[in-house]
Parts: sequence; C-alpha cells; structure tokens
Amino acid sequence: MLLVNTGSCYVKFIPFLVNSSQIKKCIYFFGSKKFAPNNEQAERIVEDCVYVCRRNSKIYFSIFTLTVLSWNVTPIFEKEQKLAIDIWLPCDLTTRPVLFYTLYIFCAAVIFYLGLTTTPIELILAGLPYHATGQLKILEHNLCNLGIVKNGSDFRITFENAEKVLRECISLHNNILNFVGEFEDCFSWILFFQIAATTFGLCFCCIGFTSGSATFATECLIFIPCYIYLTCQLLFYCHYATVLTQEFKGLFVAKNIVHNTFVSLLPAFTQMRHSLRSCLKQAFMREAGYPELVA
Repeated sequence: MLLVNTGSCYVKFIPFLVNSSQIKKCIYFFGSKKFAPNNEQAERIVEDCVYVCRRNSKIYFSIFTLTVLSWNVTPIFEKEQKLAIDIWLPCDLTTRPVLFYTLYIFCAAVIFYLGLTTTPIELILAGLPYHATGQLKILEHNLCNLGIVKNGSDFRITFENAEKVLRECISLHNNILNFVGEFEDCFSWILFFQIAATTFGLCFCCIGFTSGSATFATECLIFIPCYIYLTCQLLFYCHYATVLTQEFKGLFVAKNIVHNTFVSLLPAFTQMRHSLRSCLKQAFMREAGYPELVA
C-alpha cells in the first residue's frame, strides 16, 4: 500500500512539471472578471461554493493528519519494531536501535511530506468541478429571469435587459465549456491514476486488516484511518464529478428557454435563442468521470 500511494504521488506531480502554465490557467479560471457575480443569487452561489470547498479542505486535512499520525506511530508500539520498508533492508534493524530510529524518522518525514504536497492536488480535483457546477447554477438562474429588473420590491421587464442577459448567458455557457476542456486536458491522467491507486489502497487495507499479522488493536490503528482517508478521496471525486455531469446535461437550460414565454414572443431574439439551444444540445461524452464536449 505504501508503494502504491507513493507511486501515485509522483504520477500526480508529473503534469505540474510538464504543463504548469496550463494548470495554473485552469486553477485561476473562475477568478477572472468574466465570472464575476452580477446579482444577489449569483453571489450566494459563489459564496456557497467557497464555503463548501473550505469545509472540505478542513475535513480532508484533519483526516489526513490522523492517518499519517496513526501510520507513523504504529512501529513504536509494536512488540517487534519493524518498518514498512523492512523487507528491502540489507540488515536487521532490531539489533541496531540507532539505525532503526534514524530510518524511522526519515520514513515518517517522507510520508508526511508526500501526503502534505498531494493533499492540495486532491482538493483541486474536487473543488474545481464544484465551482463549475456553481457557474451552471448561475446560468440556470439567469435564464429563468431574462429581462427582469428588480427595483426595491417592484419588478419590471425590459427588452434591452433581456437581450443583454441572453448574450451573457451564451458567453457564460461557452466559457464553462472552455473550462471543461482545460480541466480534462490538465487533470484527466491525474484523476485516473489517483482513482486506480485509491482502489488498490482500499484492497490492501482490507487484506492487511484480515491478515492477522499484528494484534487487533494495531491493525485498527493502522488500517481504519487509512480506509477512511482513501474512502474520502473516492467520495470527493465521484460526488462532485457526478454533480457536474448532471448539471451539464443541459436539458434543464433548454427547457427554460422553450418555456420562457417572454423570450418566445420576441422575434428579435429568435436567432440567439436557437443558437443557445443548439449549443446546449450538443452531445457530451464522459472521460475519467468528467463530461467532454463533442465537436
């Protein structure tokens, strides 16, 4: 399990070395002015996305800290002091306490460092799709309120505002599609290897927990935090990818356009309306759990 997680860590670092500029662009994509909220509902949606991402970061980092501590302190409390790499060492550490604790400190530091450096990557893989989902919710809200201007407690409808909002919706939809393409190019391989490594890690946790190679208390101390940590990884990836995919179907947006009587009665908006509908009904295919636009 240690080798699987270590290997996945190095795989996740490779795209950041060979494609750093595109990844940076993808991370800061929703920070540009074109995604700035322009109404109260949009501000609430963005604030909710930020809150959820911060909450997930705190929970995930807490679980990571507990997992690393339980993994690192286990060799000290075992009757036979052995390290995870003991099988590859050329000497017996039980007869050399100084060498044992030197290697123990080194291994503990490496495990903590690898986990600490990859935790932000794992949170990015879950956070960016959720921000994209938030932008889709903003798009849905804007399409449901074409031409409506709020002045205190009064509402009025203007053709000029409806045309402006409709053009902004088309632009926002295209920008979200551009983000999906950037995200797929940057993180598809990272996501694939991470899901594969997490799956293997869960299998090794189950095997180690039932092997009976250590006492029951020691096995619980080692494998239960690891199992929770790996399960949270899969939960974050699958949940937020599924939410984004469901929002990206686009059928609800097309339905809002079709049933928007106000827009249907405006001949001047017919061309823009059909353009948006054809754009929203383009086919999507799934790759590594995320939707990709088929040209």
